Amino acid sequence: MAVLTATEIQKTYSEALKLQNAGRLDDALKIYQALIKDHPRIAEAQYQVGVIMTVEGRFSGAIPHLYAAAQLKPNEGAIWKVWTEAVALGGDASAEAQFLTFLKSAPVPVSIKI
Repeated sequence: MAVLTATEIQKTYSEALKLQNAGRLDDALKIYQALIKDHPRIAEAQYQVGVIMTVEGRFSGAIPHLYAAAQLKPNEGAIWKVWTEAVALGGDASAEAQFLTFLKSAPVPVSIKI
């Protein structure tokens, strides 16, 4: 996938989200990953890859994408919730330490942190 305009990025993301909502996770994942390859700073795409991989039990694959999403949008509670699940269900000691270190300074309400 080449570098896209903002409009093309939104259209591509919307297409992937429709596939994801229709249960076509592999197809959606391919589009999100292609989008991330050329545009790694799109938090929403990073997040959706993390969501899909968490749902599929692919926690070690989900964690780096959720970390990237949290770095880009640290105040987004939904990212933290899915990242918590991925780390709790499949993270190693390193992933847990990274998560906790970043969470301590995250600009989210205490209710998200607990």
